[in-house]
Amino acid sequence: SGLSGITTLISVMADLVVLGSTHLHLLHWVFAKIFAVQGLVLRNLGSLFRGKKLNPLRKRVDSAEFQLEQLLLGTIWFTVLIFLWPTVAMYYVFFSILNFLVLIVQESLHLSVLAFNAFPVLLLGSFVWQHFQQHPIPDGVVFEFSGSTPPAPADTSRLALCWSVLIGKLRGWRVASTA
Repeated sequence: SGLSGITTLISVMADLVVLGSTHLHLLHWVFAKIFAVQGLVLRNLGSLFRGKKLNPLRKRVDSAEFQLEQLLLGTIWFTVLIFLWPTVAMYYVFFSILNFLVLIVQESLHLSVLAFNAFPVLLLGSFVWQHFQQHPIPDGVVFEFSGSTPPAPADTSRLALCWSVLIGKLRGWRVASTA
C-alpha cells in the first residue's frame, strides 16, 4: 500500500488532482466573471434604450436624455454582446460542469481517506488474530496411497498433479495427516 499507507497515497492523488485541474478552475473563474460582467452590461444597455440610468447616489433608476452618438454606440455594443452571449454562456456552463466533476473526484478521494481513517483496522486485526489462535492453519498434510499404486504422472505440471490427486481420491486412495 505504499510507504506511509493507503491514506497518504489517496491524499497525494487528491493533491495531484488539484494541481492537474488548476487550469480548469481558473478558466471557470474567468468565464464566470465574463458572464457576470456581460449580464451587467447588457442590463445597463437595456436601460439605455428605455431612457433610464442608474443613480448610484440615490440608489435608484432615473430617467435620462441621451445623445444620438450614445444611443448608436450603445446599439453597437448591445448587438455585439447579445450575439456573444450564447458563446460565453456555453463556455461558462461547460467549465462549471468540469469544475463540478473535478470537485466530485476531490470529495470522493477525501471521503475515502476519512473512511479509511475511521475503519477499525486494529479491531479487525485483533479479531483475525484471535480467530487464527483458536483455529490455526493446518500443516503437515501428507498424501499416502493405499491399495493399488497410482500411475506415475507423465506431465509434472501443477494441473496434471492436481488432476492425478483428484483421480486418486475418486479411485479410493486416502489422504493421511502426520499431525
